[in-house]
Amino acid sequence: MKKLDKISIGDVLAFNLNNGFYRVFICTKREIERSPHYYIFSCLNYNSKRVPTVAEVLECDFFGAITRITNYLPYSDAENEKIWSFYPNIKPNILGNYGILILRKDLTKFTDRIEKICTFKIIENLDLYGTGSMNASDWDYINDFFEEDYKKILLERGQNLFKVGAIVY
Repeated sequence: MKKLDKISIGDVLAFNLNNGFYRVFICTKREIERSPHYYIFSCLNYNSKRVPTVAEVLECDFFGAITRITNYLPYSDAENEKIWSFYPNIKPNILGNYGILILRKDLTKFTDRIEKICTFKIIENLDLYGTGSMNASDWDYINDFFEEDYKKILLERGQNLFKVGAIVY
C-alpha cells in the first residue's frame, strides 16, 4: 500500500477508523485550481479490519442514485454503455454518486490514517449527477459517522448501492 501524497480522480483510499475498521472511498472530483481546495469522494460499503485488495474494492458497491441524462457535462456514449451493461433496466438514465466533500486543508490533518490502494479510471462528473452530498472535513465527524450505521443513514437519504464496476473501466 502506498501512503498518501496527492489525490487524483479515481484514487481509491482506505480510511482507518478509530475502531480499527477500514472504510473505502473513491475520489470523484478534485478542485485544486481555485480556493477553497477540496475533494469529493464516493463512499463504498467496505467494512473490514484489514486494508482491501483491488479485487475486493471492485466487488464493493458505492452509494448513489439514478438520475436523468442532461446535456450539461454529459457522459460519453461509452460511459453510458458501461453503466447500462451493469444496470440495463435504468436506461436511458444514468448513475451519480453521493458525495463526501473534504477540504484539502482539513484532509492534510489526518493523512496518516489514509492509505492509497490504487487508481481506477472512472467515469468523471459522477458528483454532478448525484442527489446529495455532505461536508465531512473533520476527522471526528468522519470517524463517528462511519463507525455508526452509515449505510442505514445513507439509504434513508434516498441513496442506493451500485456496483463499483459500473463506473470503472
